[in-house]
Amino acid sequence: MTPEGLDIDDIYFKWGMTLNEVKNAFKVNHSSIIKKSSSDVFKIKCNKIVGLPALTCLFTEASFNKPVIHTCFDLTPIKTKLFEKSYDPFVEHLTKLLGPPFEIINKLKNGIQYNKHNPNHIITYSCKWLLAENIVVSLLVNGKPTVTKAGKCAAVLHFEWINEKKSASPYYNDFVKTENDLSASVSGLKKMKLGYKQSPYYKPLLYHQKDIQLALHDKTVKAAQLILYTNSLYRTPIDISEELNEYEIAIFKSEKLKVWCLCNTWDFTVLHKKSIMNYIEVKPAKGAGGVDMIVNSLKIQDINDNILKELSKKLEELSGLQFEKITTYDV
Repeated sequence: MTPEGLDIDDIYFKWGMTLNEVKNAFKVNHSSIIKKSSSDVFKIKCNKIVGLPALTCLFTEASFNKPVIHTCFDLTPIKTKLFEKSYDPFVEHLTKLLGPPFEIINKLKNGIQYNKHNPNHIITYSCKWLLAENIVVSLLVNGKPTVTKAGKCAAVLHFEWINEKKSASPYYNDFVKTENDLSASVSGLKKMKLGYKQSPYYKPLLYHQKDIQLALHDKTVKAAQLILYTNSLYRTPIDISEELNEYEIAIFKSEKLKVWCLCNTWDFTVLHKKSIMNYIEVKPAKGAGGVDMIVNSLKIQDINDNILKELSKKLEELSGLQFEKITTYDV
């Protein structure tokens, strides 16, 4: 185990690999594939990880054809010594490798034993380590072992790659080039004012970050998050952004690439042949209801459909696509 990768049953997994690269690496050497599901999940059998006995390993990528940023391993029970708690062997082993954890949550209070009064799937003990400011290692111990198809699972060990700039770096130049091409010359700008404030896309940075909203004012972090987690979402050109307030959205045409775009003051997306477009009517229930329009990864919200209904027709006309109509309730 290093900040660059993990040895998994004598096969080296390197952070930065895509899911397809992981599949190719492990299919060559293993006939023990348990499940291949969606484009962002891949699960294999695994006997050992960082010296701990394991059952399975699950790989999760940031988004389609982007790097794997998370792996987790189901761990089998380890026999305890006299007076040891069930989690002690796991914690002792990992502490030797990583040093003391920076966070510990222990729900085993008042003498409650590991294997009594604690249902399966209830996490009773957890702790976290930070590896070289890049990887968060998390141990989650179950209330009692869970029986799975692969065997008994006593705990789950997670590795999460949190260096977004580094994980997005192979894609950064292409992203900026596309963004610049889309915004090089625009025409047909049409602004619309909505009843709700719109919101920028960002993911809060949770681990050892002084500013969890760093992506809102660091352009490189913002770009990294758009690269890793979104579908065709870019930073709105400054000249258009300055014309829009938090309540306004707009459409414009990229003359260089001959495509239409939808934006708020922070982010914009492109209408293309594979765009995903959802029109969601949110009926009143506990809340007041409203309308959500989602185009690729850009979400537009309003208090009613007075403007968005007409906009949806215009976007269908410009794209040649149809919105999927969805009805839900504001609960």
